Amino acid sequence: MLGPDGKPVGGGVTIESEQQRPPGEHDEMWFDRVWGSIQTADSPKRKLGN
Repeated sequence: MLGPDGKPVGGGVTIESEQQRPPGEHDEMWFDRVWGSIQTADSPKRKLGN
């Protein structure tokens, strides 16, 4: 939420993870996850016996 001056009101909370990525690695971007979902929907893995 922004105040009348255009600056964030309240907040100040940051969330940090105890887990760190190795140097050179980064979190998967949202569009990579979407593309993975599209690929999975296009050719889902079938369970044996069905």
